[in-house]
Amino acid sequence: MANEGIDGFKKYIKRGRSTIPKVTVRKNRVIAFNSAAVNKYDLDVYQYAVFYISNDKKRVAVQFTNDDKESGIINIQRRVGNFQISAGHFIGMFDIDASSNRNYDFQWDESRKIAYFRPKRVIEKPLYKRIKNGQENRIEKGDEEIRSYTSNKDARHSS
Repeated sequence: MANEGIDGFKKYIKRGRSTIPKVTVRKNRVIAFNSAAVNKYDLDVYQYAVFYISNDKKRVAVQFTNDDKESGIINIQRRVGNFQISAGHFIGMFDIDASSNRNYDFQWDESRKIAYFRPKRVIEKPLYKRIKNGQENRIEKGDEEIRSYTSNKDARHSS
């Protein structure tokens, strides 16, 4: 009796901890979807995924399929509480930051079964470190040279 459904309703079965669908680029170079994403978009019915990168190389698309003839398919790995796709070559080829686990929101295209997300490159942001004498060091992306800037306060005191 407890397993019977109600006409016109979908039975809710609590699975997973999260309620907000997220995609994660993990430091072990996999792209994973949390249980909320799996449950909301029924991702567990798919066997394969295909990765795409936008022309500007800023957006990633993951298309889900059961077509084993599709070119570029990658098996989806399923474990309890885990739904992931090996993406080491893809992450390396397109320089996607996998230095630590990073969660992203994504958009879902129901008709094409595609998740779109925009991984952020932390390394693209300038890094700042203050030192005691009021100077600020700035390291630019791809620039090993450290440029020192004197704060306005120090400039006023030196005149």
